[in-house]
Amino acid sequence: RELLELLTPRRALTLLVGPRPETRLEAPLQERWYGTPYGLQPVADEALTRLAEAAPHPDLRLPPPNPYVPDSFQLLEPPPPAAAAAAPPAEEGGGRRRRRELTELASGAAGVRAWHLGVGGFARPKASALVLLRTPAAAGTARRVVLSSLAAELLDDTLGKTPP
Repeated sequence: RELLELLTPRRALTLLVGPRPETRLEAPLQERWYGTPYGLQPVADEALTRLAEAAPHPDLRLPPPNPYVPDSFQLLEPPPPAAAAAAPPAEEGGGRRRRRELTELASGAAGVRAWHLGVGGFARPKASALVLLRTPAAAGTARRVVLSSLAAELLDDTLGKTPP
């Protein structure tokens, strides 16, 4: 709710995109790389005031809480190891049968057994991030583009490695 209270007309960045005859706006500026015409102008104070004072639509409300979004991101203690000897053998490459460490999960139906293969001892969450940098230093010549791409790939490889 705190975040929603910050979403006000005065804090908004409003974009109107379309042909000039339909938007009835002037576009005296020109974008640097593609030459696309555009314009910048503030929204009138009286319009912002009207928007801020407008009553919300009666059908507009927050959705119910999502039960799949966690409340806590703390790591849980791993359960005690189950007897791996009771686990069924798993097929591995080359047709050889090898036992894997599996944990039997509790099941709710009679005669049903579920198995889970753990990922090992990595007790840290994994996250992904995509960063897009737009800078003239990375463009302009073929050499700069290639060097920038190589640097980005090396950084991605370095950040993606799991430490020993």
